[in-house]
Amino acid sequence: MTMTKFSRINKQREEITMRVLEDMEKGGNEWKKPWVEASPLPPHNPVSGTQYSGRNFLYTYVYGMMRGYADPRWATEKQIKEMGWKIPENLQNGRGGINDELGVGIEHWGMYAYIPRVKKDGTP
Repeated sequence: MTMTKFSRINKQREEITMRVLEDMEKGGNEWKKPWVEASPLPPHNPVSGTQYSGRNFLYTYVYGMMRGYADPRWATEKQIKEMGWKIPENLQNGRGGINDELGVGIEHWGMYAYIPRVKKDGTP
């Protein structure tokens, strides 16, 4: 069954939430955010220069931990090909997560001003 973009995002949110809750339960009162000490560099995209924040930081960091990634760099498959890079062989078969993907979905949100249309007589 093909997942819609919205259902993929929800599935990813559920996976991340469950992982964080499991880690918190294992750590009890002593639980600490594991991403504070794990890498000197935050998750980022070296092509676009984007340094992930908010939930995208959490997604990339937790999925990276779950899959054993030691590298905080994230890029699209298209960017990897365009830059002439290769995905390390040890990761090519290590797919996991939603639909056995190697990557993680990044959410893009924006704020837009709502300007209602007004008729010539001034009514909405």
